[in-house]
Amino acid sequence: MAKTHEWLLIETLDERTEPTVIAQGSRVRKMVPLHVIFDRNPKRLVQVSEAVRQVAATGTTVVEPAGDLVFVAEPAALHNGRVHGVWVRFGPPGEAAPPRNRTWGFVWNLTRGIANKSKGLLPDDSEETTWSIAEAYAVLANRPDAVETMAKVINADPGTTHQATWNQRREEGPEHAVNFAVRILEERNADGKMDRILRGISNDLGPAKPDEPSTRRPILLAELIAAAEAAEGEYRAVVDPRTLRLIDWYGDPMPELAWRYEPGDPELVHPDDRARALEMMTLLGKQSRIEMDVRLRLESGDYGVFHAVGKLMVLDNRTNAALVALTRPSDS
Repeated sequence: MAKTHEWLLIETLDERTEPTVIAQGSRVRKMVPLHVIFDRNPKRLVQVSEAVRQVAATGTTVVEPAGDLVFVAEPAALHNGRVHGVWVRFGPPGEAAPPRNRTWGFVWNLTRGIANKSKGLLPDDSEETTWSIAEAYAVLANRPDAVETMAKVINADPGTTHQATWNQRREEGPEHAVNFAVRILEERNADGKMDRILRGISNDLGPAKPDEPSTRRPILLAELIAAAEAAEGEYRAVVDPRTLRLIDWYGDPMPELAWRYEPGDPELVHPDDRARALEMMTLLGKQSRIEMDVRLRLESGDYGVFHAVGKLMVLDNRTNAALVALTRPSDS
């Protein structure tokens, strides 16, 4: 059961499922269902559940009596108003609420390969709203379960959940440890088609602490392969072999390549090379590597020729990615 005066952070990512608690005071909780948190106080469970539904539906704060205490429920919303989480607290009337962590919601459209730029990550005057999934990955460091999350980005079914703590790079100051919880849903887009959507909420735990070697989990084989030192002039990308969409860079991104999201931009791969590249991807697993020259879009808007060598990355027992090493031919 929750302590009376602590803030609880409750995720409301899927209205069809029971909300879960992902933070209690300054401590991370592993998506614990509300009925478990309030197992000894059914009356409070009803009050919290009803308030969470109301806040999620309206985006407005709820303040109401709870016996001799005051109950508060406040939204944690996206810039468009959609509520991804609710902060709740019981406390004595007139008592100053304890501080709580900074939170923000985010959305990744896994079908289209784009993500919203969360206001929690941007300067107040920023007008940017969208970036590629590869750009979203680029601000994150110390990702102990990166392979697992890539598998889910590529192939996870609706209903899949994930929660982890990663370090987030910031434009100024030290990296921050950020705990995030996500649910993968299926939602209808403006064209009436169903998209795979990842909805999440982040909880900023403050400046990151140095790694504790004893707490690191074993490194997967795919990560060992990817961690091998790149040759000079070589840049390595993790690619979805079914769509040719860039998911992440291992190491620095390739200069001059137009891999960042810009509204209205065409696909990264030249349209006349796309069918051949997809065909080559089907050979992964049947042979140790694939190799081809392919035209990719440059930041200038032109296309340049790149030499691509692809190897299979087995992410889990049903999901593969391609680790593609890119170089520029000497005459390009």
